Amino acid sequence: MDVFERLLLDVYRSSREMDPDLFQGYTLTLLRRTFNVEAAIWGSGQYDGVHVSPTHLALAEVPTEAISEAIALNACDRVTPLVVASLGRTCAFHAPTLFARPADGLLRDYAARWRRQSYLVTALVDPNPDLYQWISLYRPTPDDLFSAQQRLLCERLMPHLREALSISLALHLPAQLDSRQRSCEPLALVDPEGYFRQASAGLVEMVALEWPLWEGGRLPVELRRKLVVRGGWNLVGQRICAQGHNAGSFRVVRLRRKSTVDALSPRQSEVARLFADGLTHKEIANRLQLMPTTVRNHLAAAYRGLGINTRGELRQQIPAMANNGSARETSARQRVLE
Repeated sequence: MDVFERLLLDVYRSSREMDPDLFQGYTLTLLRRTFNVEAAIWGSGQYDGVHVSPTHLALAEVPTEAISEAIALNACDRVTPLVVASLGRTCAFHAPTLFARPADGLLRDYAARWRRQSYLVTALVDPNPDLYQWISLYRPTPDDLFSAQQRLLCERLMPHLREALSISLALHLPAQLDSRQRSCEPLALVDPEGYFRQASAGLVEMVALEWPLWEGGRLPVELRRKLVVRGGWNLVGQRICAQGHNAGSFRVVRLRRKSTVDALSPRQSEVARLFADGLTHKEIANRLQLMPTTVRNHLAAAYRGLGINTRGELRQQIPAMANNGSARETSARQRVLE
């Protein structure tokens, strides 16, 4: 069994056994040993055409001060444009050569002080949700160059590392995150600051319906304000609706298109759902601890809001209402607890 096969077995095995943070740390340890490097980064972020703004970084022997200084040097970054121009390919950099111009003095000094004289960088872009993901491997001395075989090995590994991280996220966080087990509604997993860790197909397009100027990589500010709410939350916009709940240290956000059902108040929706299920006005009143006349008023308002006249027409609306109502929120919270 060659090095590539052994690495793949170890990476995919650990992705199923470890949560995402532990998995990324363990994988960086494997890469440091395999490629004989001093430090490594597994990052994701947004690219604005000039530089990448990190949304998540897994670090191995990389001081946080080095990251802060690198961000401060973004204006003169020469590495990122080269990497983005070669997505899916591993780029090898020799700092003294790359930063040989007189104008590159700050970059030469940075590479020397933080021991980044020879390094490999491989990047891929994930269209959901438009994030770049990359691996950087660093050697401290300028004469310790990477071989062509090592560059090829890193290049072959990168798609598998991204896929293994997706497996870890799906297995070790709520089951509803795995879009293969869900309906067509887009789902996203974000950190408490609203930065994406994973998203299902269609999320970018759904967000853009409500916020056409949204730049991606992080939830729009209206949704980020909801992340501080404990338990479940809802947001009804002009074109879409969003629901969210906590999942450990992460947040799950689910989006869908707005429908006529969303014009109803929560109480109207609840009464209409129970009536469509076959309950009488009196039974609904007993269950919700309301007066029967109040139930009739709520039901009449629901009929007007939906533009319907019969219980049969109401039942046709029930699939959407069942998905949007309190029963759904309860079941979502139960799945998290399980």
